[in-house]
Amino acid sequence: MAILEQPLMCARERCGLRPRCGAAGALLGVLLLFGWLPAQAEVIEPPPLSPPASAPLAARPESVGSSAAAEPVTDPAMLERSRHLADTFMGELQAALGEAVAKAGLVGAVAVCRERAPAIAERLSRASGALVSRQARRNRNPDAAPDAVTLGLLPAFEAEPLVAPGRPREQLVAYTGPTGRHLRYLRAIPTGPMCLGCHGTQIDPAVQAAIGTHYPQDRATGFAEGDLRGVFAIDWPAVAAHPEQPE
Repeated sequence: MAILEQPLMCARERCGLRPRCGAAGALLGVLLLFGWLPAQAEVIEPPPLSPPASAPLAARPESVGSSAAAEPVTDPAMLERSRHLADTFMGELQAALGEAVAKAGLVGAVAVCRERAPAIAERLSRASGALVSRQARRNRNPDAAPDAVTLGLLPAFEAEPLVAPGRPREQLVAYTGPTGRHLRYLRAIPTGPMCLGCHGTQIDPAVQAAIGTHYPQDRATGFAEGDLRGVFAIDWPAVAAHPEQPE
């Protein structure tokens, strides 16, 4: 996995930025430093993603009962498919935020995140047959509240968001939901330095005002660098996880 396994290098060396590269350059440097963008612009062929077009999306988080129990599973193929979706979501969103910061600063990035993140997740969900989302205990969007499956797994992610420098914690589990057996992949979203401008303890008043406008129920501030912000969640219903097997 290119993003999870690449060695940690100086972000400025990897992106060719100079010390006075400006806000946009600083953002890109931090994204590279934490492994949130690939070091090179090369196109890497992903593993097969798309199940048959008729495959249903996974159950929405609110439809998973509170008694849902998850158990770790080993499925290299599904792990790679899930990683690719998380990488794509992360890369597209970070590129959109980087462009917004360059044009309008962090205030502009707040509006872009509100609009683009759900759109990216929905498109990837429909293309793959999985449910692609972000979930967080202290969420900015109430739709990102964690369900019972994620809540049961969050303590380990909160205790250790990174298992090694530049390598977020990840886990693939199986559980039984209302529509049958599912697989779920979670990947930690650690708080990086640039996250603090919108999620930290000292937020610019203009940025705080923008957050209040776009996210009136915001709970996602007060984080310190290294804290768990949330997780990428990729949920696979049985028909999408194993399309070759009849239901």
